This record gives sequence, C-alpha cells and structure tokens, in this order.
Amino acid sequence: MTEESLTAEQIDEKMHDMKVVIDRLSWDEKRNQINPAKKEQLNVMRKEYEELKAKIEAMQK
Repeated sequence: MTEESLTAEQIDEKMHDMKVVIDRLSWDEKRNQINPAKKEQLNVMRKEYEELKAKIEAMQK
C-alpha cells in the first residue's frame, strides 16, 4: 500500500466516524432538542467533514 492510499483510508475511516455523530446531532437539531454547545460542535464537524471530503476527492484525481 502506498502512503497516499493509507492516508485516504484513514481519512475515509475518520469521515465514517464523524458521519455517525453528525447524523445523531442533526436529528436533535431537526427536532429543536440540541443545546448551543452541541449545535456549535455540529457546525464545526460539518465543516471539517466537507474539508475531508474535498481532500479525498482531490486525492482521487
């Protein structure tokens, strides 16, 4: 395995873990059951997730 594919694999695993948390917090947000600190965490995680997604897409080109 090359270092690049290993890195992509690690990023993919991190994205999967993040998606679980994002989905759970999004459920709370949709039902107005999220506190301000968790809402901020959700926004930060969404941004980081999108950055990782862009990085993966760039690696695949």
